[in-house]
Amino acid sequence: MLNNEQVSGEKRGEKSGLGEKLQVLFNEYNIVGNGYTYLPAASGALQACAQQSEVIRDNYQFMPFLYHIDNLDTIVEKVDNPVVAAFSVSMWNWNLSQEVAKKIKETNPKSLIIFGGPQVLQSKVPEEMDTFFEEHDFVDVAVRADGEYTFREILERHLETGEERDFGSVNGISYRNGNGEVITTPDRELGRNLDELPSPYLEGVFDELMKTEDINFQAIIELNRGCPFQCGYCYWGQGREKAIVKRSSMERAKDLAEWMGKKKIPYVYCADANFGMFKEDREVAQIFVDVKKKYGYPKRFRVCYGKNATDNIFDAAKILADADLSMGVTLSRQTSDEQTLQNILRKNIGIEMYDELQERYREANMTTYTELILGLPGETYDSFKEGLEKIFEGNRVNQLYVYHAQVLPNTPFASSEYQEKFGIQTQTVELHIPHSRSKSMGKISEEEEVIIATESMPLERWRESAVLAWGSQLFHSLKAGNHLSNYLRTHHGVPFTDFYEHITQGDIRSIAPTISEEMGILRETAKGIQEGISKAKIVPEFGNAFWDPEEAAYLRLNMNREKFYGELLAVTRNFLDMAGKGYDADELSEVIKYQKLLIPSPNDPDTKSIEFVYNVPEYMGRFFDGDRPNLVRQPQTLEVKSLNDFGGDKPRYAREIVLWGRKGERLLNEPSFKNTY
Repeated sequence: MLNNEQVSGEKRGEKSGLGEKLQVLFNEYNIVGNGYTYLPAASGALQACAQQSEVIRDNYQFMPFLYHIDNLDTIVEKVDNPVVAAFSVSMWNWNLSQEVAKKIKETNPKSLIIFGGPQVLQSKVPEEMDTFFEEHDFVDVAVRADGEYTFREILERHLETGEERDFGSVNGISYRNGNGEVITTPDRELGRNLDELPSPYLEGVFDELMKTEDINFQAIIELNRGCPFQCGYCYWGQGREKAIVKRSSMERAKDLAEWMGKKKIPYVYCADANFGMFKEDREVAQIFVDVKKKYGYPKRFRVCYGKNATDNIFDAAKILADADLSMGVTLSRQTSDEQTLQNILRKNIGIEMYDELQERYREANMTTYTELILGLPGETYDSFKEGLEKIFEGNRVNQLYVYHAQVLPNTPFASSEYQEKFGIQTQTVELHIPHSRSKSMGKISEEEEVIIATESMPLERWRESAVLAWGSQLFHSLKAGNHLSNYLRTHHGVPFTDFYEHITQGDIRSIAPTISEEMGILRETAKGIQEGISKAKIVPEFGNAFWDPEEAAYLRLNMNREKFYGELLAVTRNFLDMAGKGYDADELSEVIKYQKLLIPSPNDPDTKSIEFVYNVPEYMGRFFDGDRPNLVRQPQTLEVKSLNDFGGDKPRYAREIVLWGRKGERLLNEPSFKNTY
């Protein structure tokens, strides 16, 4: 049994039958944004499971959670020399967690430091784990995969073996024993019933934290764990244990939902890998709808929808959408190139089924969005451009997000063999979570490793692809030019991406200096990423939040909207002239006038009326209807109701339009029209 002499210099808490209790400190540093952060779900789950053990209850005391990112010195002041310090580490807190762990180890070399989470090397290869512990000499135990039972057994064994550090009977870990040897134990056998694991919410683990902390808490829940898919860029489905999908009962789901409602949790993130894959997920959706009706909370229930958008997903999504609990449905693709899909071990639904699903969601008035990943092995500039075109063609989705391929630990992308096979080049850049606040002095910088080139997409082509992606999202996803591009596609047969390519890659300096300058910023941003500079941008006039490049461009152009849309007309005419397309100059001017009027501004009046010579307001208003009228010379009056009265408040405008509006498809002013002939 671990005694007081063996923990000399360590912190002991309240008295137990065997002496003073040994203190355990959980470290799970989450991001804080606009006064909100997540409850430390992983740490809470470990504590809830551990305190089921009578031996642990009698001998350990759990200290208040360290649960959000802060200055290193501020955190260290709260660290009171624990016997055991457990860290849940992810990309956004990896460096900070290491620095805190080092400080604890320096203060007390006898402390037991445990690391778990997706950032920890999940290997059973002795040489690899030897290297891990050499590079992280402050870590004593590295946990693989699920950690609840593992952590409980570590605490029990630590009482029994003390400084010998003999955890050989604990499966699912690598550890450094008392002699300094690194030992790796077999995998842990995992059950299929998540109800066997106590919930930190239902066990009251967070009650004291929520009483004493002046912050708005959000919550993460799991109703199933694991993923049957093994996409090469994703950690979720890697390894034997991850492929096993474990479920909770509907009773557990009801209890969790009731807890969220009673505690007035505004935002619940359901961390199931493929929500809608099981028929029970429709019931889960209804459970949370009923709780919202009862308590008014949660306001939002976010899920990760399964990649194969089935009837079950549609039904669950509609239940959530009708109750205003969900902002949209993902019709996931990542890439449309078949060879690339094979390279990343992924399969997509066919584009025909994709179109059918999109039409079904559109008829139900449900917002859809899709995601593409730039830099996947096998993708070329041309195939990436073609993939964008497939998404835009027929207005297949309301919203598109293009992410840069990241190299996450414990995935095929992180394998040197995989990288060599596909000629992958990577760069480490400072991590700024989009829409988070800029770091204050003293906060530890975090990093991400991104793919910046492959054999099929060399450095220059990657930069061109990145700029095309940002420009496409600026004009199409953020709606700065979507009405114009739809008009060009329908009336002149112009592919969306040909037009966006002309703007992003062409020499338009003489006719559109403002737009050209923005495209230059995007090109410099792409080059900067390849040199290790973050893509995130701050636009000071709109606050101190980080924005993705296309969002920052949108905000800057909004400050020069008259010049921007005047130049967009010149660029469009130049493009049509170069393509040999005849056009009605007055008609084109009115299309762009309509486009400009629908874009919200921080200083928009509540309503305004504008005269049109052509029936552009009716034509655009019914563009996707089956009975869309012909575009003809027919006077009409456009009535525009401002989406909101921002009163010149630019930070609020950016938050509500670019952040919330993009996710909820509320990006445009509300138009109506009347004939004036």
